[in-house]
Amino acid sequence: MTQTAGCIAATAGVAFTTVLVHHASNMSASGDAATKIFQHFMEKNRPVIAAVAAVGTISAFAQSGKTPGTKGLWLLSGALLASFFPYSGLVVKPHADEVMKAAAAEKPADAKALKAIRTHTLIRAGIVGTATAIAVYALSHKAK
Repeated sequence: MTQTAGCIAATAGVAFTTVLVHHASNMSASGDAATKIFQHFMEKNRPVIAAVAAVGTISAFAQSGKTPGTKGLWLLSGALLASFFPYSGLVVKPHADEVMKAAAAEKPADAKALKAIRTHTLIRAGIVGTATAIAVYALSHKAK
C-alpha cells in the first residue's frame, strides 16, 4: 500500500516542529528585539505555517484511510496536528494580540506576553513533535 500521504505528514511535522522551536527561541531575545521578530513572523510566516499544519493534518487523515493496520496511529497523528489550530486561536492569540499592539506602537511587548508565547510555542512544538513521531512509527510498520 502507498505511504505517500504518510510521508508528507511526517515531513510536514518535522518542518513544523523545527520552525516552532526556532520561533520559541527567538522569543528569548530582548523585549524590543523579540517584539520585532514576532511581528515579522506573524506578518510573513504565519500563512506558511498554517499551510504546513493543514497539509500535515490532511495527509495524516488521508493516510489513515489507506493503511487499515495503522489507521489509529494516523488518526491520532492527524488529531494532534489539527490541535494546533484551536490551541493557537484560544490560548496563544490573546498574548499574540498584545505583542502585535506593542509592535504597532513601536514599543517592546510586555515580558509576560513574550514568555507566554515562548512557553505555548514550545508546548505546541511538543504536540507536533509527538504527532510526527507517531507518523514515523506508523510508516515503519507495515499494515496488516
